Amino acid sequence: MKLYRVGEVCRRTGLSRKHLFQYKQIVPAVATEYEGAYKLYDEEGLRKLEKIALLRQIGLHKPQILAILDDRGQERVLLLEQKQLLYKEMQRIEARLALLEETLESIDREEE
Repeated sequence: MKLYRVGEVCRRTGLSRKHLFQYKQIVPAVATEYEGAYKLYDEEGLRKLEKIALLRQIGLHKPQILAILDDRGQERVLLLEQKQLLYKEMQRIEARLALLEETLESIDREEE
């Protein structure tokens, strides 16, 4: 069984050491063994941390991530909710961008 040190897990997942510590608190089974001063993660732990990293990248927060890890049935519901939030955020950004474009065009017309 391959075991992964913290540095390798951080590189593979994009999570910081601080995040590993924080997620160890909510997913205590991730860290499996110790070798000297090194905390080691097994394949299952690495997969969980990769999943956590993905969920963080799409904007989920710890309570939502914990709910997904605790009950896979929550995953689809929470991801659909996140999708709707991202679409709303995208619409707000597009509206702000349109307003910015209008303002720049107005400035350009005044300068002519």
